[in-house]
Amino acid sequence: MKIPTNPSEVAAAASNTFQQVAELGWGLGLLAKAGVVAPMRPDRAIGVAGGYLRWGLSMATGYAAGASRHPDRPAVIDDRGQLTFAEVHERTDRLASALADRDVDGDTSIAVLCRNHRAPVEVAVAAAKLGANVALLNTSLSAGTIGEVLREQKCNVLVADDEFADSLGKLPDGCRLITAWTDGKADGDTVDALIESGGKSSLPLRPPHGKLIVLTSGTTGTPKGAERPRPKSWAPAGAILSRIPFQAGDPMFIAPPLFHTWGFAALQLAMLLGAPALLRRKFEPADALRTMAEHRCGTLVAVPVMLSRLLELPEEDAARFDWRPRVVAVSGSALPGDLATKFMDRFGDVLYNLYGSTEVSWVSIADPTDLRVDPSTAGKAPFGTKLEILDDDGNPVEPGEIGRVFVSNGMMFEGYTREGSEVETRDGLMTTGDLGRLDSDGRLFLSGRSDSMIVSGGENVYPGPVEDLLASTDEVREVAVVGVDDEKFGQRLAAYIVLNEGASLDADKVRSMVKEKLSRFSVPRDVVFLDELPRNPTGKVLARELPESTESGDSGSSGKSGSSSSKSSGSSRSSSSKSGGSGGSSRSSSSKSSGSGGSSRSSSSKSSGARSASSRSSSSRSSSSRSGTSSSRSGTSSSRSGTSSSKSGTSSSKSGTSSRSGTSGRSGSSGGSSASNASDKSGASGKSDGTAGSDRADKG
Repeated sequence: MKIPTNPSEVAAAASNTFQQVAELGWGLGLLAKAGVVAPMRPDRAIGVAGGYLRWGLSMATGYAAGASRHPDRPAVIDDRGQLTFAEVHERTDRLASALADRDVDGDTSIAVLCRNHRAPVEVAVAAAKLGANVALLNTSLSAGTIGEVLREQKCNVLVADDEFADSLGKLPDGCRLITAWTDGKADGDTVDALIESGGKSSLPLRPPHGKLIVLTSGTTGTPKGAERPRPKSWAPAGAILSRIPFQAGDPMFIAPPLFHTWGFAALQLAMLLGAPALLRRKFEPADALRTMAEHRCGTLVAVPVMLSRLLELPEEDAARFDWRPRVVAVSGSALPGDLATKFMDRFGDVLYNLYGSTEVSWVSIADPTDLRVDPSTAGKAPFGTKLEILDDDGNPVEPGEIGRVFVSNGMMFEGYTREGSEVETRDGLMTTGDLGRLDSDGRLFLSGRSDSMIVSGGENVYPGPVEDLLASTDEVREVAVVGVDDEKFGQRLAAYIVLNEGASLDADKVRSMVKEKLSRFSVPRDVVFLDELPRNPTGKVLARELPESTESGDSGSSGKSGSSSSKSSGSSRSSSSKSGGSGGSSRSSSSKSSGSGGSSRSSSSKSSGARSASSRSSSSRSSSSRSGTSSSRSGTSSSRSGTSSSKSGTSSSKSGTSSRSGTSGRSGSSGGSSASNASDKSGASGKSDGTAGSDRADKG
């Protein structure tokens, strides 16, 4: 360690030390306000201190402390019942010992491929007690991609739900399979059996600090592992509590998948708060309301598309449950402004929107006051967070000017596990990959991904404002706007629109709305009507599964909800709509319709049930797609691979092989969340997602 000698270095070091002490003091005060720090009996304090001295700030310490402070309080409530803090602590001791008997130690990496239930929680805690690494795998990954990830992360153990294990194929040499959730009898080891039998091995007194690896979206190939940081103090928790008033002991329904940063961060917060974590393997709106009302759950952690599904419940169904939320915290994808307003009008001013990413954790948080002032804002930087908007030369821009979003806080990721992968930093600040501006009050407004801005006819055009405008119309349920290549103007915008039930809208009206409210360069010349936007389990639009767009030569392109001319065939929902004015057909390269019940796959052009489109296909597109106000039938969309043999309703254009550089636009989110936690039916046999998001846009 270098000791400062000259006056300027001494002054800088003193200032930094003072700031750290101030942050620790402030964070401690916020924890006390939330009820985390409170007087306790001496024997319980000794138990808490003993866990910290043995395991440091880790999952093991969290549940050991809970077992000392409130042993009989529910810690996890899932589809199979509840476990108290004392039970989780005791069960994970037994699981860790059984794993140690099978040579799991500080040099071991455990991969987890599970939906939301007790097993992934217990495996993470047991791994911390052994010092083993944990890699959280996305449940929509294909079997081939899972194999690549297991090899790259050097995983010795794969813990997987039975529904995924059946389709895994051969595991890499030296990788052992342990089954987590199973509805029947599983072959080989299971988590429950290991806990029941325990082991003979003693647990290490001071194990090494294991790593937590979260996967990026994998839009450019095999998902990269991102190493999550270990908190060095309670200050990071204080940062979140400075903007979101979580309360100790208040049951927390965690809807996003635990494999996503936002879902796992919520689990860690629940553990710190001594709050029961309510987990469900699949998110169903009515069941979620029933569960939250039954357990008097005042906190819901979700992604925006889940709020849409709650609002879409019939009034009579929602009225059956007396759910009165105190905090609803969302992240993982963009929060449409109209959705924020509608949700608060119905459930009260309890909505909080966190914007961040796997790499930077959090950037800003919008509280209800912010969202009432302007529902499109991403909010303000929380305590201990430095947020700056920089130009391309790294200089701060003036308030109101658009620039690149850079941030620093106490939980920046440790780097990618793959060599050669880096994130740009400037003077200790890390880029999120997004563009945005700050207003005079310090509120952040996002304009889209820095690589989603297009240049059309010499003008800079951002997809974000177009999406905001279209999403605010009564006819539109959800929308994604992306940039595509154009021979004349360089690039142009394409809008993919899903209509509300019974609504009708045509392409000309879409263009006229945009032309009236925004610049003429923002008018999407391609307008495609879909039955649904393809999404991955974290709610991001899958850009590579959007159908090829075609430039408008027919002003009559239109869409009607519930009356699509396209016929879905198999899980890929390939469209085959007959043209009324053209005998030609638009055919994806290397595509064949799968027939009934089939599932076609191709890395090139994919159909998503397009009802009408306009013009030539392009070879490249950048998506600034949002998580709109959809009912998100994401169950199949997260892995709907789809090569299509589609006949265009308005043109006889030929679509070539497409390489989409999807970048997820304004994510209002962290470190994510999920259109539907495990309503995706893809399992491990599904297609690796290829989301409309770069690796750094994995908001969670």
